[in-house]
Amino acid sequence: MIGLIPDKEILDKNNTLSVNVTHALCRQSVHNDADLMRLQQKGEYLWASGGGTYLLNRQYLLMVRRLMNTKVNPGKFSLFTGRADCSEELLQPNLLVRELFEELILYSGNRLCKPVCEEFQGIIDCVYAKLSTMLGLDISDSVPLPLQAIELTTKNITIINEGGLWERTLNFHVSPNKDINILFVLAGQIDLSSLFAQDGEYHVENGNIVKHKRNIYLYDIRTSLGQNISEIGRRQDIMEIPLSEMTSHMRYLVESVSSWLASSTADNPSAS
Repeated sequence: MIGLIPDKEILDKNNTLSVNVTHALCRQSVHNDADLMRLQQKGEYLWASGGGTYLLNRQYLLMVRRLMNTKVNPGKFSLFTGRADCSEELLQPNLLVRELFEELILYSGNRLCKPVCEEFQGIIDCVYAKLSTMLGLDISDSVPLPLQAIELTTKNITIINEGGLWERTLNFHVSPNKDINILFVLAGQIDLSSLFAQDGEYHVENGNIVKHKRNIYLYDIRTSLGQNISEIGRRQDIMEIPLSEMTSHMRYLVESVSSWLASSTADNPSAS
């Protein structure tokens, strides 16, 4: 992640994000929350994070509850997002969908559900090969989970780097503290009665893998009720999840998906 100077290196106007990273890529990148907060105090935009969530059965979104000991949004309900890992993702932010597949792992009963999405299959295969090695996922016995990316908005991103130009229609959200997230929603159908989730987030400490084990919730857009589906074999209590308990990116996506569902249902009543 890098900091961008407002009006000089980034302009957010009329649903278009214009970014010039030519000089920013030469500056030191951000790798921890403390450095991130220092950039925010300087008033710089944070470029870039990304990821998203799944929309299941046209009614349910998946969200993760952040740990209480995190410096950013402790205890808030959030999307499955993270920071760019390399300069390639800073220059082609559509690649940040990687974070969604890395952090959200679904099971149907005891069997792993591997995402199937033509648009992102190369990224999915790379991610799951790594998760198989690092977390011991059994890909050989997985069941396919067909997914389709949905276009919630018609926002545009333009990136300039040393005269080169990259343009793409992508959904993005800029938080009040100028943290830019490139957001994806993938829709699919699945039997919810046997659905369970695993947090794919981990870090390596002294050569050992430390799993974060954050709780993942199935959120009903129609009722604002959520259920913790993290523990295989036992459903946990249903609770109300108000918008005020979500990160700004999560709130934005909940509202965007709700509007998209209302619009698509009005255009095609049978879709409801």
